[in-house]
Amino acid sequence: MNKWIGRTLKAIGGLTVGTAALLGGATLLLNTETVQRKLLERATEMLAEKLETKVTIDSASVSVVKGSVGLYGVEIEDRQHRRMLGINRLEASVETAALLRDSVVVKSAAIEGLDALLLNPQDGGEANYQFVIDALKSDKKKKKKDHSLNLNIDKATLDNIHVKYTVKDKPYELTLTHLEGRMSGGDIELNADGIATQWTATLKKGPVNNNTSIAHLKGRMSGNTGQIDIDGLHLKTNNGLPRKNSGRPKKGYFDTGHLDITASLRLDIDSFAKDTIAGRLTHCTAIDTITGFDIRDLHTAFTTDMKRIHFTDMVLQQRDTRLSIPQAEMTLPSKKEGRRLSYSTGTIHGTTLLRDIARPFAPVLKNFTLPLNLSARMSGTDSTMAFRDIRVTTEDKKLSIAATGDITNLKDKTKLSVRFNVSKMTAKGDVKRHIIDQFTVKKLMMKQLDKLGTVTYQGRFDVLWKNVVFKGVVGSECGILNVNFGIDGSTKYVTGQASTRNLDLGRVMDMKGFGKVEATAKFKVDISKPRTALMRREKGGKLPIGSVDARVDDCSYKGIHVRNVTATIVSDGAVASGDIKQHGNYRDLSCSFSFTNTEEMNKIKISNPGIKFHKMSEEDKKAKQERKQLKKEEKAKAKALKKAEEEKSPKKKKKFLGIF
Repeated sequence: MNKWIGRTLKAIGGLTVGTAALLGGATLLLNTETVQRKLLERATEMLAEKLETKVTIDSASVSVVKGSVGLYGVEIEDRQHRRMLGINRLEASVETAALLRDSVVVKSAAIEGLDALLLNPQDGGEANYQFVIDALKSDKKKKKKDHSLNLNIDKATLDNIHVKYTVKDKPYELTLTHLEGRMSGGDIELNADGIATQWTATLKKGPVNNNTSIAHLKGRMSGNTGQIDIDGLHLKTNNGLPRKNSGRPKKGYFDTGHLDITASLRLDIDSFAKDTIAGRLTHCTAIDTITGFDIRDLHTAFTTDMKRIHFTDMVLQQRDTRLSIPQAEMTLPSKKEGRRLSYSTGTIHGTTLLRDIARPFAPVLKNFTLPLNLSARMSGTDSTMAFRDIRVTTEDKKLSIAATGDITNLKDKTKLSVRFNVSKMTAKGDVKRHIIDQFTVKKLMMKQLDKLGTVTYQGRFDVLWKNVVFKGVVGSECGILNVNFGIDGSTKYVTGQASTRNLDLGRVMDMKGFGKVEATAKFKVDISKPRTALMRREKGGKLPIGSVDARVDDCSYKGIHVRNVTATIVSDGAVASGDIKQHGNYRDLSCSFSFTNTEEMNKIKISNPGIKFHKMSEEDKKAKQERKQLKKEEKAKAKALKKAEEEKSPKKKKKFLGIF
């Protein structure tokens, strides 16, 4: 028994010593330069045979004790003999003891100086790296996994990464200064610095160079939840052309060909699956100091199935603007599946100071500090926008606007059409002057504006290619005015017409004796700065520059009705002069007039009075008869209306007096 135990111990001891000697010898061999060079040559040959392309590796190091492998100077060509991949240094260190537990624990992995060229042709041909994917697929099919291995990466780093790639023949470039990652089970952590990409987009007007960079990115995923922080996101575009507002001070700075936006954001992932993501954008700021584009905060919750994104509880905060959107939905475009970009929102509520959009979109609003409350619904596609249930009010309710709007042909400015239908606008008291005071414009006829009292408007305005058209009805305490005029951006003239049947002209113009007027007028006003500036230098003055042709069908002066009056007015900016002619049944009256200030119309100068007698024409006779018939019909209508009202009211009991 003791002899058998002794033999067994000797056998075990001999096996242990032999195994140790074998492992020691193998380790010594693997760490010799000759063996490692032979192994490197064979591995390079096998990889080249497998990929069917040229593969070179300058040197390698293997340490069984440390469980580490290093490759240096790796280069792989594509099938067209272009340098597809180059790596200065690739090192990995694994925990050998963990392999016995069906686990792969990478203590460290590092890639330094990676340079790649990845080409995706537009014509449907294979990418230059497709052969590598195909080779890996074939290996994968041959292997049969009896069990899975748990993979943990204690630390992985990427340094000085440079990748050139194409998407549909459009070149892109990606660089990465440093990335560090860890993975354990289902937990992943990433930290990256100096991410940058650049590409050139080809648009109708030509190429636009785009540069995007991220100073620091931090990400964490645990199971199906996680968080992403991005700091120093920088987007810059340059189309090599002058800005759209160059030499055009009235046009905003916003120009997609000249963006310089810096942003930061935080994204919380609440759940992550193959086709669905739910999360929250808890923080986002974005500012472009040149254009004035400025978002102080944007946060929202979202869910997506990779085809549509549903947003809830969205809040957008600018300097003095805050908008709340309870829900919104966006359909993501896909040519393959035939989907077009579209979006819609619930009712947007908020407060705004319009100066927040002044620099990027409308410099004329730069002093607009009147707080406005607003609400609206919004929807659209990549070429259209629709606004519904628009409501705008001031806090004191002196201004209120109800409207709808549509914008079409967003992609072609020559066909762009903006239309807003104003169902009702009301401006009370001094809010009219307050609104005009927000703009740095020359203020004309402000006294007349005050005389109008409460002003209402119902109608529409259209913004077309270099043209703006207004059409509607303006109501006031002094009467109703129908207007239809346009602003021609090419000729720099405002032309149109206005008509009224009951405007109290005397009250509006502060001309005593004048009563209500029924009239129609056509006008043309010069708004060209070069032309008007030249005229101002020559003649001075504060009047508008233009002309008016008017016809007064009926007006009263000190109780006397005057009809069939025509008037022409021409203003050079300093003096407005014109002629008046009143056509009567048997005589015509005429005179000339002039004035220099609309604020003092009572000082109008009358000259060249004249009178001419004639027989009544057949046309005048017919017009007189029509007026008589119209008055007769109006009188009959008034009588019928009065009778109808009397029949609706309770009948009064009649009292009779009797003598007995």
